[in-house]
This record gives sequence, C-alpha cells and structure tokens, in this order.
Amino acid sequence: MELRSFKPFVDLLHKLDKSAAPIDEIDVMGKLNFLLPDQMASLSLEERRGVIADFNGFRFQRPHGSSRQPWGMYWSEMASMTRTDGTIIYVPEIAEVDDHIIAHWIAQSERYSHPVLVARYSDLAWTIGQYLRRPPKSAPANIQALSIALPVALVRRAVDGYLDSIERDLYAKEHHAWKFIERAMELSAIVKDTEPMKRAKAMLYAHRDKLRALDTDFMWWRFDDITWSQSKQLQLDEAEQQDAIDFLEEILAISANSATSARFNPHDAMSAADRLDRRRAQRKELDQARRAMRDAARSKEELAKMSDAMTAIAHLEDLLPRYRNAGMVDDVARVEAMIRERAEQAKGEMATFSAPMKLTQEDLDKWRTMVLKGSLANGLREVALAGVVGDEEVHRQLKEFAKEAPLWAMISTSIMGDDGFTQAMVGSLEDDIDGRAIQHATNIFSWTAPWLHHGLHALREKHQFGVEELLPIIRECGIFKPERDPMLREGLAAWLACDATKAIHVLVPQVEAALRDLLAAIGAPVTEPDHINGGFQMIGFGKIINNAVFKAQIPKNLRFHLRALYCDSRGINLRNVIAHGLASAEMLTLGTANWVVHTILTLSLLRLKQKDG
Repeated sequence: MELRSFKPFVDLLHKLDKSAAPIDEIDVMGKLNFLLPDQMASLSLEERRGVIADFNGFRFQRPHGSSRQPWGMYWSEMASMTRTDGTIIYVPEIAEVDDHIIAHWIAQSERYSHPVLVARYSDLAWTIGQYLRRPPKSAPANIQALSIALPVALVRRAVDGYLDSIERDLYAKEHHAWKFIERAMELSAIVKDTEPMKRAKAMLYAHRDKLRALDTDFMWWRFDDITWSQSKQLQLDEAEQQDAIDFLEEILAISANSATSARFNPHDAMSAADRLDRRRAQRKELDQARRAMRDAARSKEELAKMSDAMTAIAHLEDLLPRYRNAGMVDDVARVEAMIRERAEQAKGEMATFSAPMKLTQEDLDKWRTMVLKGSLANGLREVALAGVVGDEEVHRQLKEFAKEAPLWAMISTSIMGDDGFTQAMVGSLEDDIDGRAIQHATNIFSWTAPWLHHGLHALREKHQFGVEELLPIIRECGIFKPERDPMLREGLAAWLACDATKAIHVLVPQVEAALRDLLAAIGAPVTEPDHINGGFQMIGFGKIINNAVFKAQIPKNLRFHLRALYCDSRGINLRNVIAHGLASAEMLTLGTANWVVHTILTLSLLRLKQKDG
C-alpha cells in the first residue's frame, strides 16, 4: 500500500539534515515520538504508513556485541513483550516492513546528505530488504515477500555514510564511532570492491590514534575487539599484528602504574592482559602472556591495599584463578593469606539488619498443647513433621516477598565464610530460584528454632525421657542399624546434657551414615571407585541425596530440608563445615544440635517397604 510522508517528520528530518551538528539516533527517535499525533486515526491511511516508515526507521536498534537476535540480522527490535499465551510481540515488528517502506528508505538515503541519516536509511533498506527477499525458516510467518530491487549501491552509500560521520565528527558519542567503523567493515565485506574496506581500515587506525593522542581515557578495547573479530577482512600483516600487541602493552603499562594516578586502572590493566593472552597464545609467546598477567595482577593487589576490606577481598579473589591457571602457586598462597588478613575487617564493615519476631504466650501454649496431647512418640512425631523446611513453602514465601520488595528480588548476593573467602554466590530470584530458596531456608531454620526448642523442652519436662526412651523410637524405622547404637547413645546423651559441640560432631556423621544405609536399602549403589588409592569408597552426603533413586522415593520437602541444612554452601552446610573443621563457635550451639536431633527424629518416621519374595 502506498505511503505519504508525515509533514512534522519531514520538517524535523530536513532540519537535522541541514545542520552541521552530530546526530544521536536515539535522540531522533525521541523527537519523532514527541511529534506523533494524539489521534493517529485523524491521518489518512497513506499518511499513517508514512509515520510507521520513518518512526520505525529509528526504532530498529543496533545490536549489542555479537548478538543478532531476534531475527538473525544486524538490526533488532527496540522492545519485546510476551502475552499470556507465550506469544512474543516485537516493537517494531519486522512484518510491518514491505516494498513501499523499503522504497521509502531508499529514497530517504538519496534525499539526505547528513552522513548519519544516509548510513541509517541505506543500511536499513539493504539489510532488512535482503532479509525479506530471502527470509530464513525461523522468520515470522506473516512477513510480506519483497519484490523491490536492492541496488548494491546501498551498501557503498551506507559505508561512506558511516565513515564520513567519523571523518567529519558527526557522531554523537564515542561508542557510536566504534559501532559505525565496525558496521562499515561488515558491509564492506559484501562488495567485491576493496576500496571501502581499505577506507574503513584506515579510519579505524586514524580514529584510534586521534583518541590516543589526547592522553585521556577512551574505549581502547573497541579497537582490539574490531581488529580481532574482523582480522580476516582486515588482512593484518605482521607489522599490524605487532602494532595491536604493542598497543595493548601500552595500555597495560599506563593502567597498571599507580604512580600515574589519573590513568591508574587495574580493571583496564587486567582487561589488556586478558586480550594480550589471546594474541600472545596465537603467536605461542606464553612467557610474555604470563608476564603481562602478573603485571596486571600486581596492580590489582595495589588497588586492594587502597580499598576497604570487602572490596579488597573481591579484587583479590579474582586473582586466585588467574594465578592458578598460570601455575603461580606461591602467588596463590600469598593472595590467600592477604584475604585471611582482611577477613575480620570485612566482618566489621558488614551492616547488621534485624527484625523482631513476636512470640506470644498464647501461640506458645497452643504449640505446647499440640505437642503434649499424646505419648512421647506422638509428641516427637509432631515436632519432627512441623520442623521440616519444605521446598513448596519456601518458594511460596519468596514469591510473596518479591511482590513486597521487587528490588530485593533482583539483587544477587555473595556468602562470605569466616576466613573471608566467598563460599557461594546467589543470583536474582528470576535467575537463581534454587539458590534463593536454599538461602531463604537458612533464615527459616533461624526463625523456627525457638519453636523447635520449646517443643522439645516441653516434651522433656512432661516425659522426663533419656537416651533409653529415645532409642527404641528411633530404631523403629529400621534405618539406624544396631551397630550405630553406641555413637547414637553418645550423641544423644551429649545433647540431653546440653553439650552441643559434642552432640553435633557425633550425630552429624550418624545422620549421613543412616542416609547411606537408607539409599542402599532402597536399591541404589553407595560406593564409587577410588581413583587415587584403588578399590572403592563410600559416597558422601551430597551424592546420597542427589541420587536418582533417593529422589524418586524420598519426599521432596525432606530432600530439600536435608540439602539446605547439611550439604549446600548457600545454606547452613552443616555436614561440610563439620567434616572439614570449618565450624565456628557461633554455629556449635544447642539450637544447631536441636536441628540435628530433629533430623534423626524425622528419619525415624520413614518406613522401608518389604520387598516381595
């Protein structure tokens, strides 16, 4: 269908074209949006299509990095929305473009003289036109087949527009210039004539040297990105490849030198070293690559000395894998020592947030009545079932919190151990729901600990039980083998005597052993080859509860509870901190011991099915 240009748009674009000022394409889109009529229906159908042609001409966006989504070509959507039925709507829609719009863009590229306008309209017409002429299988079903001719002159016009905008300083911001150069190279590769590529290559070096001469911060990495990704088209000779290396060495030397504080930037230094690593590896200059990494790493160590403890640890942790990968074991040990030295200071920098939790006497009395209404076995059963921190409840709470605190849901966190090292990372609620659930379960263990303690204490007051009264109830499930009685006695006696440290250290291994015996009883292997010493070794806590047979036969909520409490570094991780001697005095409390005893009581509720025959 024919289209007619919308006069307010024509006037704006004409004004921009005649100016000698840089053009920011996003800014143009905003100005066009401001000129849109309140009532589009007041325009003729042809004029409405004219509005779409020019407005969408500035709503199609340039890609970020190497991404070519959603249509597999250079130009992408400005925004996308997903309907309730899962259908994705793109703004603008590629299906809105037809022969008449492409013809309009071609005409605009010939009509205007400002290089930014010329480049955009030429590139849009050629790239989207080529897509519509030969749409891929993944193309939307409602696109319109294109019949209009696409002269290769559009490519040359776009390349000249991009490079003219840089030569005449008509780009809005520095990152636009790098994008224009890179795009000019991509388009130059299409035409057989080598002159456009030669000009683009010359512009690349000229632009780099112009910014370099200013002796200020600039996007130096874009030069490296382009010469690396476009190396085939650029056909760099030996001198030019060495120039790319020398340039990175220059950036490294400036950025890693703390004496020149204005340009001291360890992040840039490390980025330069990483880029040197791939170029040096290509030339098999591994010693030079290692030396560059060491120079950059030392600058990060200097930055850590200037930083608060938490920031310093983040900088230093980034160095550990780099030193390890380079085989620099002594440096790994030295940086680890630096992290441990800053650990106490980091703890002091952390803010403590607390919220009161109200326990009314009425609520406690109700809980006490429920626990005490039957026998000791019934009471222990009530305590065990009520204390399981279930997967479904945790996820429900997280969804409720996200409604009340959407910013909290988007923030990722790191969990720091007592020694200063990061134990685990937890992403946003959307990206890492499992990590958030495990982390939140830790909070629930803390919140419900008073209820667990009150229930167990009430049962002890009423029934005056000791180890001999507990053991028969625990043994009834058949999971705890008789040969484990001595250790169970020791652990339970310590718990009853309020010796939390002994109770935890004795009983946690009994929990792991019982779970391993349970896994064997339900028909799964519990050993694995010992590749170091030969023979076989028993599998540990994590492999037990993640075993497919265990997952199939043990309730999901109980599995989640066990993982959060015992063997996930985003949770309490009790089994691992005990096994590796990492438990702090703050962890070895009666509250923690109560949770271990609770696990034993919960496992005692399980029953093994008798196999037929």
